[in-house]
Amino acid sequence: MDKPDIEAKLSAPYQAGSFAFDAVFSFTKKGEALARVQLWPKDKAQCSQLQTELGTKYGKPIHAKADSLLRSAYWKDEATNNMVSFTVVGGFITCYVSYDPVSTAASSAL
Repeated sequence: MDKPDIEAKLSAPYQAGSFAFDAVFSFTKKGEALARVQLWPKDKAQCSQLQTELGTKYGKPIHAKADSLLRSAYWKDEATNNMVSFTVVGGFITCYVSYDPVSTAASSAL
């Protein structure tokens, strides 16, 4: 889900259960609305466990794709109207979770 009209502007530590993350907050270049949150696990060895936890929380992905470098799964979180994605880079070298708003006529930011 490439969005060239956003840029990362803030980062902060974040803890969810046993997972410690570096959270990266991206904003629209116009209007400065929050447009994406990415969570990068501090312990890359937890990528497999994180993928399992996301599957438990959101169920079967609505879409998945893979190539030689990246593997991604996507879920729609109806409760928050966000698209949630989990991406593995290079066979668990690293991974991240992204939260992007589902675009509507009324809103395109988180």
